[in-house]
Amino acid sequence: MTKLKTTLTTELKTLTDANSADLSSTSTSFTDILLSNDSIADISTYLTGEVTEDVTLYDGVLKEVISLANEYINAARGPSNIETSVKLDGQQMAKDFTAINIGFDTVDFSAFTGTASDVLKTAIIDAIYSSSGFKYTGATTVVGNVLSYTRTIDADAAAYANILFPADIRPGYLCSDPTFSQ
Repeated sequence: MTKLKTTLTTELKTLTDANSADLSSTSTSFTDILLSNDSIADISTYLTGEVTEDVTLYDGVLKEVISLANEYINAARGPSNIETSVKLDGQQMAKDFTAINIGFDTVDFSAFTGTASDVLKTAIIDAIYSSSGFKYTGATTVVGNVLSYTRTIDADAAAYANILFPADIRPGYLCSDPTFSQ
């Protein structure tokens, strides 16, 4: 996020200059509305400060979420450089990828901004498990030419319930709680 800070600030400045609202029955740009606050003397300085604060707040969480998503995807896909004789269950793998998508989609990551970095990964895993009923607890291995997953899936795991399409397009095109009937 640090690398995006300048771009974010520039884009926010463009948006605050280009958009307006009514203030005291007069159409006014968002920049002017913000500048009407006595504590804001320069809009660019203000926006830079706000973005810097957000980067500080979310950078650790974002890094941990990306690292954990990568770990979960690797666990669902199995080890690299496996032999061609390993049998893959494509349908189960697609369900796992969908469950990962659902699991991460159900968590409010802004709740972790005050979490100490040494317990952040565990807190995120616990939140995913709590809301979706599954978690990976170790690396996927090959046993008897079949992938052997090290994970916990509750009998009523929300992430595995009612998966209509194994490679679901959630959260983009279907709502999180779609209803289908025949």
